[in-house]
Amino acid sequence: MIKVFNSIRFFTTLSKYLGYTSLSIMVLFLTLASIYRTFGSPILGDVEISSLLMVVLIFFALPFTQVSDAHIKIGLIVDRLPQKFQLFLDILSSILTFFVAIIIAVVFYQTSMILLIENPEFSELLNIPLSPLMVIIFISFAIWALESVLKLMEDIKKIINSKEVIQEQVSQEQVVGEVE
Repeated sequence: MIKVFNSIRFFTTLSKYLGYTSLSIMVLFLTLASIYRTFGSPILGDVEISSLLMVVLIFFALPFTQVSDAHIKIGLIVDRLPQKFQLFLDILSSILTFFVAIIIAVVFYQTSMILLIENPEFSELLNIPLSPLMVIIFISFAIWALESVLKLMEDIKKIINSKEVIQEQVSQEQVVGEVE
């Protein structure tokens, strides 16, 4: 089980660093594009390249966002609920995230295979193939789905541990009651 956990975390970390790399490339490229535009010779397709790099950045960041628990949450209501109910909502959220991420991953896998084999599509200006982007989206959603399973397992572990703590507290109260 630990090997599976470490494998998923390895791919998530790899995804994070690929996102960082695409961000660095995008920053350098946009800096160069701005300098060239300032001196009167703009780079052809700079908007298209930066848009494609943004797609890479966003989708490689999704699994890491799941690990760091940085997705948008509405704490105004949920934080006032009992701890057990919050855990239940976290479990429900992880299950829904898993199924949605799997569905999206399957769709993008099928789309990427169609674009690779049957009907390749290219970007408008520079004719960059779009199939690698579809593969990136598929991989990121697949990793995100696996990370949501890990989160689900952690939440279930919290529930089991909280039941053990409650049982321990009850047994200690019984011992104290018998002593008195």
